[in-house]
Amino acid sequence: MLRSVNYKTQRVVNYKIVLIPILLAIAIQIQGCRAIWQKPDTIIENLKLDSTTIIADIGAGDGYFTFRFQKAIGSAGKVYAIEIDYQKYELLVREVEERGSSTVFPILGQANDPLIPEKADILFLCHAFHHIEDRVNYFIGLKKYLKEGGRVAIVELDRVPWYLGSLQEHQTPIAKIELEMSQAGYFLIEASTCLPLQNFLVFRIK
Repeated sequence: MLRSVNYKTQRVVNYKIVLIPILLAIAIQIQGCRAIWQKPDTIIENLKLDSTTIIADIGAGDGYFTFRFQKAIGSAGKVYAIEIDYQKYELLVREVEERGSSTVFPILGQANDPLIPEKADILFLCHAFHHIEDRVNYFIGLKKYLKEGGRVAIVELDRVPWYLGSLQEHQTPIAKIELEMSQAGYFLIEASTCLPLQNFLVFRIK
């Protein structure tokens, strides 16, 4: 039996297969398009922040998540923006001053210790996990900064395809994250699939 083929539809499907990855790659490379693939609102919604949340943004960079956390939490919570790069830390301090942010606190951390001044409800790391040396001992050390029942949220690139080039150096497979976090004394409580190309994992202390 002969099967009819709608070649027009087939071409459209083929174009989508080719174009979608390319467009996603371009969006990732362009900072202004970060919200398309990073989905910060989705991440924040999944973290279930409230008005009293204390969160540490470890590896805060330019404050991409820091100030979004501040907006989500409001005036009663606190956001600690942790950076070990002094220039980025200075930029965060300047940004906080310009915004007049009274609930955001930039902290100049150390490579092996974020130096958070109090226990937090959430320790958040976005694309910072792969930069940490001796991760097992690092996360063992983080336990002293978590409140009872506190969470560690990790967003990390995974399954980065070849056409994203250098970004492949910044990926960490989900199995490796789970293994090292288990070795550090944590257990996985949530593995969200809401992000393209990224892991979104949440842990608690065993």
